[in-house]
Amino acid sequence: GKPIELDRKERALLKDAKTSLKSPPPMQPVALPVVKMHEPPDGVLDFDILEQLLSVLGKERLDEGFASLPLHWRERVASLQKAGQSRDWHVMARLAPDLKGTSGSFGLSGLSAYANRIESIDRDEDDEEINRVLADLPKVVELALSALAEWRQTLGS
Repeated sequence: GKPIELDRKERALLKDAKTSLKSPPPMQPVALPVVKMHEPPDGVLDFDILEQLLSVLGKERLDEGFASLPLHWRERVASLQKAGQSRDWHVMARLAPDLKGTSGSFGLSGLSAYANRIESIDRDEDDEEINRVLADLPKVVELALSALAEWRQTLGS
């Protein structure tokens, strides 16, 4: 077959439709303080997830959802550190996936990746490595929460 020839009006409409379907430019990464960690998280925040949550829930409901999460994540970290110090693998196996899932679901991809690292710790790993990973965890949480707070401020009131 012969290609379909569009008239000038149809081409203009098609061009307008393509232009209006383009997604907005991506958000710029949030400037974060440098925190020395053994294995820093990749991409502290997942802006796609945050934007989806904002679009589905709206700012007010999103704020409600985030209200209790910082405390939840800090408590999980304290419990993981305590379990790690006593090498309570059962507790660590229960807490790490929760931290990974809740942080990932709310756009804290760096924290989720770090929790995944804890979840995958092998019981036979070097004690020094396990201690280092667990010691970095509070820094990772605070870095993620700081980035999240900065992103939320860009939304205004």
